[in-house]
Amino acid sequence: MRYFIITCIFIASLTANDFEKSVKSVIDKSTNIMWQDDKEVTQYLENITFAKLYCEELVLNGYIDWKLPSIKQLQSILDVTQKAPTINQEFKYSSKNNYWSNTSFVTDEQNYWSVDFKTGITSNAEETNTYNVRCIREMR
Repeated sequence: MRYFIITCIFIASLTANDFEKSVKSVIDKSTNIMWQDDKEVTQYLENITFAKLYCEELVLNGYIDWKLPSIKQLQSILDVTQKAPTINQEFKYSSKNNYWSNTSFVTDEQNYWSVDFKTGITSNAEETNTYNVRCIREMR
């Protein structure tokens, strides 16, 4: 069974100063999270198992401590000031496909939450579906 849930997101407006573009990444200075932002985030489609593995093995900008973001982290980069919510303008790369989070669905742990940055819709899908992957690392 597949569930689709549209969530209303009330996030404090983030200014352009909260995000900083870097080489192959975007840094959210308000949360100290570095987001992967290269062509691979538009090209790499995988199921949840391999999405997690991809992030764990990612070496980008000299860092090896990448992981798959939570659903709240993915929602935090939505630009809700647009007519149709989309990804924050500091990100150069985004796909029309959903992006995996590491957050499983409460009533069915074989389903995971994802975000569609074209529409801003949050939904869940079976772990065997193939979606895009965008990794994060927490800056210390």
